[in-house]
Amino acid sequence: LQHLEHKLHNWVAYLIMPLFALSNAGVTFQGGGSLDSMLGGIIAVCLIAGKLIGVSLFAWMGIKLGFAELPEGVTFKQVIGVSLLAGVGFTMSIFVANLAFFGNDFLLDSAKAGILVGSLIAGVSGYLVLRLGSQKQA
Repeated sequence: LQHLEHKLHNWVAYLIMPLFALSNAGVTFQGGGSLDSMLGGIIAVCLIAGKLIGVSLFAWMGIKLGFAELPEGVTFKQVIGVSLLAGVGFTMSIFVANLAFFGNDFLLDSAKAGILVGSLIAGVSGYLVLRLGSQKQA
């Protein structure tokens, strides 16, 4: 049973769970909106930049003001990588978009596209920063 669980782990973690999250987040595209709209692009950029700046800045401030310290072996580059990974969560963003653009399918679809693209870029960027940062230290 543990062998089967080990074999299925990557499929479940990287395909089935994300599809489950998308389907349960209520992601549907009806009005034809996309990243062609400025709204989607702005949301994607703000999702990435907001998490990066917010998490990194407050971590840096906490360290500089003496409220926190980096654990041994952790670099600030890794904090930046984790800050980017914080942009992956899209369910709350989609919930807020549904409230903000209720009744306007074009804007809602543009917002959803921006959220999904921003989450994807944040995830890949965070992974690359962490992966490349740890290779240089090893």
